Order: sequence, then C-alpha cells, then structure tokens
Amino acid sequence: MIPILVLNLPCAKDRKEHIINIMSEQGLIEETHYTILKGVDGRDISQEEVDRINKTRLKYYTEKTNPMTRGQIGCIKSHLLAYKTMIEKGYEECIIFEDDTSFVKSYSDIVLLMEMFPERDTYDYLFLHREVHNMCLKAKNWAIVKNWFKSPYIDKPTKNPHFLTPGLCMGTNAQIVSLRGAKKLIKWFETIYDPMDIQLHLMNGHTKVFDKTKFEPLRSYAVSENMMKPAGYPSSTMTIR
Repeated sequence: MIPILVLNLPCAKDRKEHIINIMSEQGLIEETHYTILKGVDGRDISQEEVDRINKTRLKYYTEKTNPMTRGQIGCIKSHLLAYKTMIEKGYEECIIFEDDTSFVKSYSDIVLLMEMFPERDTYDYLFLHREVHNMCLKAKNWAIVKNWFKSPYIDKPTKNPHFLTPGLCMGTNAQIVSLRGAKKLIKWFETIYDPMDIQLHLMNGHTKVFDKTKFEPLRSYAVSENMMKPAGYPSSTMTIR
C-alpha cells in the first residue's frame, strides 16, 4: 500500500469532511491508511516574509508580473511540509493530495497503475492530475512562460501509453512523490521563484534559472489520463491574498 498524506488548512472544515468522505468510499481510514497534515495558512505568513519572497523572485522578471499571494506561498510551504513528513517517516514514495481533490479512478486503480510504471525505481514526481497541458504553446504571452522557458516545453510520450513526460502545466491537486524527489524539492524550494506548479517545472533544462551544477533535475512524469480531479472548491491560493 502506498502511504497517503492530505494537505488541509485547519479552518477548512468542509474540505476536511469532503476528503474523509471520499477516502471512506475507497475503503481508506484516517490514521490507518492516510494522514491529514495541518497545512500552512497563508494568512499566518508575515508581510515581511511575503515582501522578501516577492523581492527575490521579481529580480528574475524582465516584464511586469503580479506578486505572489499569501495563499500561493502557503501552498508551497504546505507541500514542503509533506516532503519533510515523508523524510521523517522514511516513506520511499507517497501519494500527496490537496484537500479539494476527488477520485476519477479508484485508489486501487492508482496502485495497479504504479505496479506497471516502468520508471518506478528512478522517478521523482508523478502527476495524477494536471490542468492546462502544454502551457508553453497555449500561453506564449504569459509573463511566466516568456520569463522562464527558453524553448517550448511540451508533453512527450514514453514507451508505456499510460505515462508521459509532462510539459509545462498547472495543478498540484494530486501526485505521487518518491523519497528521492522529496529531498530534491526541499533543496530547490529554498528559493521561491513562482507558484508551486510553475516552480516544479523550473527543475528542468528548458528554464533559465535552474543550475544543474547546484541541483539535480526533477524526473517528472504524468499519467496520460487524470486519475484525480478538483472537487470544485474555490482556490485558496488566490482567495488568501
């Protein structure tokens, strides 16, 4: 069985109830099969820290872009909490869900899919859900695309039709992370350059900022068909300013 960590803000009781319900439908019980982590509420992040993060990241921008919100910074810190928990518990791999996810396929389907994953021994990060695939082609004029990506960064097939190497996309709703990947991500996110999903994709050779002499590139994959999807709750990354 693959351990599961769920990110939930203590104030988001409706989302916690939602995640408990959908887990129960899969036969999964809290503290037996999954753990709910208290995520980092962006409202608890000081203005001083927000200003410092934005000052650092905006040095890399050549054109106007919006500063990161407290919600976006809290999202990053929450995922880092999951990676640190993985390391503390010694999980070789772990499913990480945000609390507004829903199952498209079953948990057992996810486990079966992992059994046929040819890169299971070497992968770092596997998207179980993505939105806005191939953003480098669809959003060429977005500041984040123009700023970071030197060449179009698009999906590539693998030998197994169930998996691909993902181009730039949005979404950190559901993923599986290896212990090796968690360690890479903790080191990489010591500097915050952009929101969680974008910064994940900066860990590759297509970007202007990633230094392979200092960091190991993230071996990322995605499922060809989403196994999970958002449940329809408002995005806390944008509502928490």
